[in-house]
This record gives sequence, C-alpha cells and structure tokens, in this order.
Amino acid sequence: MKLSGMRNELLEEYGVEVYPMRLYRAKRKCMDAIEGNHGECYCKFPAYADVVRYHNPRSLLKLQCERLHMTSNPSLKNFFVCLEVMKTGFINGYRPFLGLDGCHLKGPYSGVLLGAVALDGNHKLFPVAWAIVDGETKENWRFFLHHLHMVLGDDSLNRLYTFMTDRQKGVIDAISEYFPEANQRHCCGHLYNNFKARFPGILLRDNF
Repeated sequence: MKLSGMRNELLEEYGVEVYPMRLYRAKRKCMDAIEGNHGECYCKFPAYADVVRYHNPRSLLKLQCERLHMTSNPSLKNFFVCLEVMKTGFINGYRPFLGLDGCHLKGPYSGVLLGAVALDGNHKLFPVAWAIVDGETKENWRFFLHHLHMVLGDDSLNRLYTFMTDRQKGVIDAISEYFPEANQRHCCGHLYNNFKARFPGILLRDNF
C-alpha cells in the first residue's frame, strides 16, 4: 500500500491526520517484520558462511569486506557462494554450458547479484554459483570467475566449456583470463534489446 493510501484510510476510518514521515516509518517497521531487515541479514553472512563450511566442508564461500575508514566497521564488498551439491550436480550431470548474468538488487543497499546457471535436459535452469558484489564491473567478474574456476577444478580442463553472456562490463575479458579455451556465445535477447535501443526503426527491428 502506498503512503497516500495509508493516509487516506486512517483519515476516513479514524479521523486521524498522520504526517508522511511517520507513515513511512510505520510502513518500514511492517516491511522489516514481514521481509526482514536488510542490514541485519547482511550482518549474518559471516555466521552463515561458517555454518555452511562446517556442515558442507567441500562448499566454497568467499566473503570480502572493506573499511571506508580505519575507525569504521567493515562493510560487505563481495560474497561468493557455491554449495557442494551445486558443484557435484553440475559436474556429474550437466553439459559444460553455463549462462552468466547479473541483476541489480532492490532494497536500501546497492549491489548486484551475479550468477552462473546450467541447463538441464528439460530446459530448466540449475544454479551453479552466485555472488553478491558491489557492482557489475570487470574486477567483480574476475572475482566471480576466479572462484568459479577454483570450484570446477580439473573438470574445466577435461571438458570444453561454453559460456553465454550479455557481453557487458568486463565479463568477456574475465572469461578469457580464467577459461582461455572456452567458447563464448552471446544472448540474442540482450543483443536484440541493445539493437532496438540504438536502431528504433520498425523496419530494422523486424529484420533482426
């Protein structure tokens, strides 16, 4: 419900006029109770990583933090996750084909979710690894693919991998660095959207 709707309902039902800031705080408390508080959830990442490593020692979790100032508390920079079941499932049962992409995270903190997914025999997606990073940059794609290469190990040498990407922000160079023998393919959906943005004419669009 929007703040304007909350304000109107309180005014009609109870005859109470509530300031927008108070409505915002009340809504924020309700959302935190339903969805959880983003800040508190991020603070649980180190404990989550410890629990996963204890119960699944062959999983790979890499947490990077940084301090903006010497006296400030560390803040999250990157967090890579590949559970053992995801790794063994992909290596033992899937074709050497991985799709790489990133999406922006919603909420009070900026960030991007990077992911590597495989395709099963029913054309369903199977997650192999994911990471929360502070932006979709070449440095962060290097971070992600470096640890993905660690996860796949000898399998990346025994099989010829193919990666599908949107060709954005350093991912091509990062693949070439860590998987130099791999094939690279580009998602037609992303190419089409980029093509439409640059060439908005219907004639060119229909003949893409």
